[in-house]
Amino acid sequence: MGWFKLNTDGASFGNPDKAGGGGLIRDHHGSWVKGYMRNIGFTSNIIAEFWALKDGLMLASQLGITQLLVELDAKVVVDLMLSSKSFNNSYSALLNDCRYLLHHFSKVKIS
Repeated sequence: MGWFKLNTDGASFGNPDKAGGGGLIRDHHGSWVKGYMRNIGFTSNIIAEFWALKDGLMLASQLGITQLLVELDAKVVVDLMLSSKSFNNSYSALLNDCRYLLHHFSKVKIS
């Protein structure tokens, strides 16, 4: 009760190539709350995954959600989000943005 689920996915035709991402938010009954998508442009798969996650976290925050379960299919993104290490890669700014956005929620789980 009170939990929402965010499912995200990002992809590119090549690595790098044209990319997009999106996702959806459902309530604790599994009912659709809100969906979103974006054309990202020319980028890699991991950056597309991060943009989809960032957009979803921003949307959940704007909706006033406080308890959030996040599911995505990119294990590397999950591992980076759960790590406390700093990175200096092409995706570092997006990773830091996503980590910052997690602080908008009183309870959050990522898998």
